[in-house]
Amino acid sequence: MSAPPAKKPRSGREKTGKEKTSRKIAKEKGGIESDLEHFLQKGDAHRKAGQYKDAIQVLDRALMLKPCARAFAARGSAKRALLLREQALADYSAAVKTEPMATYYSSRGVVKSELGWYRDALEDFQRSLKLDPEDKVANWGKEWIKRQEAEAPLRIITLGGFKFMAAMNTRYTERRSPEHAINGRETYWSHDNNHLLYWSSKERRWKGCRAVDVGRISGQSGPACIGAPENVHVLSPSLRRGWFEWNGKEWVKLEGAGLLSFGPVTAPLRALQLVGFWPLDSAEGTRISELDSRLSPENRALG
Repeated sequence: MSAPPAKKPRSGREKTGKEKTSRKIAKEKGGIESDLEHFLQKGDAHRKAGQYKDAIQVLDRALMLKPCARAFAARGSAKRALLLREQALADYSAAVKTEPMATYYSSRGVVKSELGWYRDALEDFQRSLKLDPEDKVANWGKEWIKRQEAEAPLRIITLGGFKFMAAMNTRYTERRSPEHAINGRETYWSHDNNHLLYWSSKERRWKGCRAVDVGRISGQSGPACIGAPENVHVLSPSLRRGWFEWNGKEWVKLEGAGLLSFGPVTAPLRALQLVGFWPLDSAEGTRISELDSRLSPENRALG
């Protein structure tokens, strides 16, 4: 029996199947990174030119290549410029999840502050400053939030659509004072003070309960007869429905139940300064004063 033929020695130029595959993958990866950078730069150019819709389309293509924090943040910036704040918020959250950088936290905090979500915004500014104590946006944001919580009008929200817990279908007024805070957040109380809404830090959702049950609320547990979907803000401009209610036996999701409206308790006052008029004599001044008194709120007619 003849011996099997000996294997020919492999020359230095020959590559194994595994080596060829590795080189192919590296080449494809390099191509993806090159294309990604191209789309990112093109998206930035559109944003700087104020072409925000075009920027979003280009960044959509970038994100089809791979999840990229820069692309998420850039698209969030473009959506914020178009006042699509909740969509911008989702993009900044994706950026933070992909790469938790200080600038992404502070940018998300700005969007939350514009939505009036002051405590949520403050949390993001604080996270940013832990990563970068010199972050200018986060330092500015912390001070701005303090002013807003002290000076901005309180908010009123209206809930509706609940069946078994019909008493929760009413208006609630924001209370920011420390004695009304629960889990470090503002609360919202019904006009008769019998019910309230509070933030459950454990469940990451807004919940509603009877005022007599406030003493049972803690960081680990909290009584409730209604609850919002997880991570849905009670001041969401999209007026999210699909809240839950306790029917005495189990939790039931009601597609039509939830936030009906929200707004300030009183509209902020505004000041005007007029210029360019000739000086008035005393008679003219009297007539202007009389006209001004007729335009006071109690005398003003809607038309």
